[in-house]
Amino acid sequence: MRDGRVGWFLKTVKNLVFDTLAHSFPVYERVKRVCRRPHSVSQGRADLAVGAAKLQYRRERLRVLFGPLNLSGAAFGWSRAINHFAGDQFSSLTFEALLRGQKHFYFPVDISLSEDAALVNSDLWADTVLGRINVAISESAKPLLRNFATAHFARELPQLTAAGIHCGVLFHGSDIRHPDRHRDMFEHSLFGEHSGLKWSLLKFHVERNLKFVADSGVPVFVSTPDLIPLVPGAKWLPHVIDGSAFAGPRKTLGEGKLRVLHLPSNPLMKGTALIDPALQKLSAGGVIEYIHPNFVSRTEIGPLLRSVDVVVDQISLGGPGVLLAEALAAGCLVVSYLPDFVREQMPSPCPAISADPTNLGAIIADIAHHPDNYEDVQAGGPAWVRTTHDGSLAAQTFAQVFGVKGN
Repeated sequence: MRDGRVGWFLKTVKNLVFDTLAHSFPVYERVKRVCRRPHSVSQGRADLAVGAAKLQYRRERLRVLFGPLNLSGAAFGWSRAINHFAGDQFSSLTFEALLRGQKHFYFPVDISLSEDAALVNSDLWADTVLGRINVAISESAKPLLRNFATAHFARELPQLTAAGIHCGVLFHGSDIRHPDRHRDMFEHSLFGEHSGLKWSLLKFHVERNLKFVADSGVPVFVSTPDLIPLVPGAKWLPHVIDGSAFAGPRKTLGEGKLRVLHLPSNPLMKGTALIDPALQKLSAGGVIEYIHPNFVSRTEIGPLLRSVDVVVDQISLGGPGVLLAEALAAGCLVVSYLPDFVREQMPSPCPAISADPTNLGAIIADIAHHPDNYEDVQAGGPAWVRTTHDGSLAAQTFAQVFGVKGN
């Protein structure tokens, strides 16, 4: 028994190191969680038992389960969109295992499992999932049954398939964006000048996921359209955005000094090192007012977006994220690096101004000096979000893959 526990511990530590470094999280913090005091194990199992009870509480057979990350609340939005589209045919839920310290954002979710639960096994949870769902959607190829923090979805796929469960996998970005491929396709790729252990481990993680996708043949979804050319066969599930939550009174573009916001979820990926100097220079010259808070809670984002004129989303990634859609919904003028082949993946033209590291400063200065030239683009934002991010497109895409008929 002791030898088995030692082997499990060593395997867990190994997986934690590779998985953690690939996502740029401190190894010490993640390994420390495995070595926590014994009551954390019992607490984790208790949390999983509560989660299993929530699944069992549903009278009907649960059809779709998303998990275990719920990054930016995206999976919760998709599950609700599917429910609305399919009506009584489907009952979708989302669960999250707190692996990455995002609890302070308070994104909505059906079942939230603690960090303790993410590091222990529970046959009760696994058996309940196997007995209650028809479709399993794994985010970032993370497990849905057990070992959420350390295992890979490939280990569970045979068991889920044997139980008659249809499986799919969904990727958010760094989990499937190969640095070499991105550098080849995107002229201003953030990976152009980066090398070393960190990027080698990122490539290791991505290549493992790409191999799993190719070998398994499961349906693949991505949360942003720039990933479609990078992942063979991938289909885009647009984030679900409640535009009404961001709508409200705002000043006219050109009324007073131009207020420009940059609020990166990941400064490295968003190209903040290139954005910040350009905006700081314009701010120092009195051309703009540069807004760059360190942290903004979910309840503060709406009012903040309504208080600014322009949002610079990213300059080296090439894809539209959640903030871009929220900013458009709030009526902001959005500036972002969106190559033409990315825009072609969208069902309608995205009303965002294209910029790259070579012309960002000039474009922002032109907006400040000639705001009238950009009013029509700005005005198209809320309508575009309503047609692209209201959930219907995501639900229809999901339904086509799994053969679901609409209400």
